[in-house]
Amino acid sequence: MYSLSNTDVDRLCPGSFMLYDQFDKVKNINAFMKIGTGKIILIRDSPNSGHYILLFRAGLNRYFFLNSFGYGPDLQMKKYISKKGNDLYNGGGDDLSRLLKSKNASVLNLPLQDKKTNVCGRFAVFFLRLFQEGLSLNDAVKVLKLLKKEMRLSFDEIVVKLIQL
Repeated sequence: MYSLSNTDVDRLCPGSFMLYDQFDKVKNINAFMKIGTGKIILIRDSPNSGHYILLFRAGLNRYFFLNSFGYGPDLQMKKYISKKGNDLYNGGGDDLSRLLKSKNASVLNLPLQDKKTNVCGRFAVFFLRLFQEGLSLNDAVKVLKLLKKEMRLSFDEIVVKLIQL
């Protein structure tokens, strides 16, 4: 399965791509993101690779957070990336927790992606499109589960089939 590049992400969802370390400069997440917009964020574990996550602003202080492995904000970096790598590539990796602290953030705690695949960018694009259509995090997950039942495919196979360049 082809892994999406930052250029691919930006082509599929213009203006949505960002690197995690760009949050270092953000003081107020509400001022940074307009309601109805999302950011597909690359958490890097080396200079040119990593894992995509999604943050979507659904309302005044309402956010949806999705990591296709089912981790909460910043947990993946604390558990799976060395401190040195995290400092080097992600600015320490605690910015989302800080920025979302006083917000109403719905977090997907359900692992969707097989850890042996590289389809995280496709999950982020898939969910961003559903959120932009007005679906909640719970409703978007219901759509994915319904597709799994109807198509008789894994979650990974569904996003590969639906999110193509």
